[in-house]
Amino acid sequence: MTVLLVASTIFAYTEEQASTGKTLFEANCSVCHGADARGGVVPEKFGKLAGQKAPPLAGPGALPGMENAAQVYQFAKTNMPANNPGSLKPNEYLDIVAFALQANGIPPDNHPLTPESAKKIKLSGSKKE
Repeated sequence: MTVLLVASTIFAYTEEQASTGKTLFEANCSVCHGADARGGVVPEKFGKLAGQKAPPLAGPGALPGMENAAQVYQFAKTNMPANNPGSLKPNEYLDIVAFALQANGIPPDNHPLTPESAKKIKLSGSKKE
């Protein structure tokens, strides 16, 4: 069953955040999550993680198990990139989350995404059925 990501929110992110996030995604995330953010396979350079599937950040099945954007932010900040977790600045992780929101069709609203506002961005469609 194909399930799309849907968000319900008052505040989302700025266009600038998503644009910066796309650049950061391309440099730090696309090697595993795919150039289109729709998932991929972890390359050999990641050692014991090599060959595992990296989940999609956009499209069907995006952000599996995540209930809100704050969970995405916290997970990324703690675990990504897999070869150097926590190596980006907090605002860079927020920018990547903004890019993921944009890639899933959630429009910007010119309110910056923050750790606090991310809690209000509810994600559905990521539940397994």
